[in-house]
Amino acid sequence: MGQYIIQKSSTQPNGWVLTDTENKVVIKFQDGQFNESQKVTLLEDCTVTVDELAHIVGAMGEWAARHHGSKCFSHVYGYEKSEDEAITYLYRRKFPRWRLELQEDRVTAESLASSLRKAAEFLTKRNRHE
Repeated sequence: MGQYIIQKSSTQPNGWVLTDTENKVVIKFQDGQFNESQKVTLLEDCTVTVDELAHIVGAMGEWAARHHGSKCFSHVYGYEKSEDEAITYLYRRKFPRWRLELQEDRVTAESLASSLRKAAEFLTKRNRHE
């Protein structure tokens, strides 16, 4: 288990809970509204200064944005990395939601866009024949 855990809120229908297990800090936020709705809570055994807390919360936000941007922000499309940094994903947040794994290390926006246009053409033509 890593330092950070993100999970659906058990009390808020569209909420998320991000926990720093080492520093005992919790950030609760609404889906797609990390910056606008975050509420920071210290667990009972947390003993950090205000300056340390600012640094901890900043690091938590950077981690969440990198690995769980689809939960944090309302942008329709975005990239996120797996928590182990091994995989990069392109995601779509609104219907139809999807998450595409990029299996190449060096993918340019142009080559990805070109391949997605070809995939869209494949889907459109295939659906006409089914």
